[in-house]
Amino acid sequence: MNIKHVDPAPTILDSVESHTRDTINTLFCFLIAQGQTDYLGEAVTQLEHSLQCAHLARQDPKYGHDDEVVLAALLHDVGRFIPAAEKMHKMYSADGEYIGPASHEILGEHYLRGLGFSEKVAELVGAHVMAKRYLTATDKGYYDGLSETSKKTLTFQGGVFNQEQVEQAQKDPLLGAKLAVRRWDDLAKVANIAVPPLSDYKETAYQCLLESRTKFRLHSKEYKLPEQPTVVICVDGFDPEYLDSGLQAGILPTFKKLVDNGFHKTAKSCMPSFTNPNNVSIITGVPPLVHGIAGNFFLDRETGKEKMITDDSLLRGSTLLEQMSIRGVRIAAVTAKDKLRKILAHGLKDAICFSAERAADCTLDENGIENVEDWIGRSAPSQYSGDLSLFVLDAGIKLLEEHRSDFLYLTLSDYVQHKHAPGSKEADEFMKQLDTRLK
Repeated sequence: MNIKHVDPAPTILDSVESHTRDTINTLFCFLIAQGQTDYLGEAVTQLEHSLQCAHLARQDPKYGHDDEVVLAALLHDVGRFIPAAEKMHKMYSADGEYIGPASHEILGEHYLRGLGFSEKVAELVGAHVMAKRYLTATDKGYYDGLSETSKKTLTFQGGVFNQEQVEQAQKDPLLGAKLAVRRWDDLAKVANIAVPPLSDYKETAYQCLLESRTKFRLHSKEYKLPEQPTVVICVDGFDPEYLDSGLQAGILPTFKKLVDNGFHKTAKSCMPSFTNPNNVSIITGVPPLVHGIAGNFFLDRETGKEKMITDDSLLRGSTLLEQMSIRGVRIAAVTAKDKLRKILAHGLKDAICFSAERAADCTLDENGIENVEDWIGRSAPSQYSGDLSLFVLDAGIKLLEEHRSDFLYLTLSDYVQHKHAPGSKEADEFMKQLDTRLK
């Protein structure tokens, strides 16, 4: 008897489900707003065109049961009516790669991918102009069947494919679906016909987006969303001797459990072990060669002077924190010192991100939280103390207790490690305090 292993469906955080529902509501509001707008001089409105296209997809014997294809047909012109369409500009992928000037199909593809839709949906939306150019090259009667408006736009869209472009397109496993979306696009311009309303597609869109959001790719690696509250703690300057000393003294029971039952991996540093590259490598999953932050300082070529890196202007690409946040995971990032905070906050919206150093200055607009000292119940310590790191952990504990975050990134300072040797009274006491809070 053959037994096939089936992976269990992932557990989805309530926040991800809620955020996904809100995202679909917003997207459909954009569609509804197009109800009476002109569709390039055709006899139908933009919304009527989109609904006719989706209806044709549902009636198709080959693709009618493929929700992603139907959804792509509905959203193929999304790049025409989202707010960003008013100011098309150069587009960059999450990996920081330039992907060309924005046109409505590229803008739509980039937009849907940014929301967390599957690569299949995004590609189908981004390909309907490519498919038009392919069909005019391979189907002699196709060009004659285009509307006058569509013929005019062909020239501005790059014109008919040459033979090399045709052969390259034929290697694409999604070519058939892409051509189908294009043909429905051409047919969906009939005035005064009845088709199902937009509301018929809302649950399909929600389920497709929710499923695709359970995982994502960044810098050529695939990641899964957390299924329960998750905490990552970066202990700056954490020489193993500090841990070994505390374990031998029997004062670190929580750390001992982690050592006995957890896992360990040594990373070989390709750059000096500084705070910025360490943390950014963790939150991007790639080394400085890729993410661009190679130290705590950089050399300003114009002035010839070193400058401290205090924001994300040198960061290339996205972060794991940003990608999780886009998909509805509630992110909280708390740093000991403020110089790292703006890097961790890269791309985050509706997140909590603050430093212990500037806890007294937090605002809702800047940090997603305010009155931090009153909230924790004590004043922020001096930045020149081990207590600054303990304040970070106290904030993390409070966030977990109040269910305000799904994914916490807490990064501590190396003050104690700079001042006190492993095994010293001060170092062991600090490690003991860390251990107590980890419990």
